[in-house]
Amino acid sequence: MAKICLTSGFIQNPPKCPSGKVKIDYYDTQLPGFLLEVRMTGKCTYYQRYKDKYGRIKQARIGHTNSISLEDARANAKQIRSQALMGVDLSLEQEKLKAMPDLVMFFEEQYLPYVQTYKRSWKLDERMFLNKIKALPAVFPG
Repeated sequence: MAKICLTSGFIQNPPKCPSGKVKIDYYDTQLPGFLLEVRMTGKCTYYQRYKDKYGRIKQARIGHTNSISLEDARANAKQIRSQALMGVDLSLEQEKLKAMPDLVMFFEEQYLPYVQTYKRSWKLDERMFLNKIKALPAVFPG
């Protein structure tokens, strides 16, 4: 466990992971629980550690260093930390998002059966959906 003041210069060129280890964590001295994980492959990821309402230590992944800046990662870490202090269960929020149906599932399982009961032009809706929306390539894979 190395403590260091994380700077953009350090993030740009982090020290290599020691031989024999898979990863090494660098904890920030400015923000408690904020850390940079450096893997032996060279990939670096921001994390925020916090205690949940039961006192268990949890770790939330913020993002890779090539996709989010240090300042934005610190802002996200502060938000995660404040939510944890208020008692919000972050893992429960993630589970809710995963359980949410995607657009195709919603259309086929909920919308279409509902509109078939009262709308005479439901076939037009179905055709429009199939041709315009479902035919699009997945822009946001999830």
